Amino acid sequence: MRLSAFIPEWQIGSRDIAVPVVGEPFHRVLVFSSDDGNPAMHYGSFGQEVAVAATATPLTEHPGGVRGAFPTELRCAGFSLYWDAPHRVSGEGTFTGIVSTSGDGAAPTSFPQVRGSVDSLAIVSLLFASAYPGSRAWAPVPGNQQQFRLVDSYPPWQPTEDSLVSPQRKVTGVLVIVDTGARPAANQSSASKSRAA
Repeated sequence: MRLSAFIPEWQIGSRDIAVPVVGEPFHRVLVFSSDDGNPAMHYGSFGQEVAVAATATPLTEHPGGVRGAFPTELRCAGFSLYWDAPHRVSGEGTFTGIVSTSGDGAAPTSFPQVRGSVDSLAIVSLLFASAYPGSRAWAPVPGNQQQFRLVDSYPPWQPTEDSLVSPQRKVTGVLVIVDTGARPAANQSSASKSRAA
């Protein structure tokens, strides 16, 4: 199965996640997010919505979990996604939401990683506006859609100085298409394996 997963720019910039490379192995815990109706969460502004067939299995609460949420494992064909469901969910179904890499503590430490190979990359950008003139507090412009641009490698641009011009389009991250059926070759070098961690 091919699965789209959003990796926020800040996770790559802080070196929490290595730069993804087409053809390299992928192994990360992935988090599923659904639209909870809260406009402050900017659902649909960061990542690509997908529908997954899965069996929902409730989990016990864990440190770092979202208060008031219902920790859930979505068991798909060959991989699992972690979900802080808005209500108790159990059983088979099709679930619609956005898949992204997990932040610190978002999922239980023992939660299984999604494994596969990076099939393609797309740079994701979004129009932002500052809260007021000269402010460095930015928020997505309501009603503006993300742009996805296929690339061979990440990042394909040169860093530039921050601009206070508002509004402006900013890179928010990269959309990685993971082939969950592909497994890395056994003779692959440990150096290339470490880049995908």
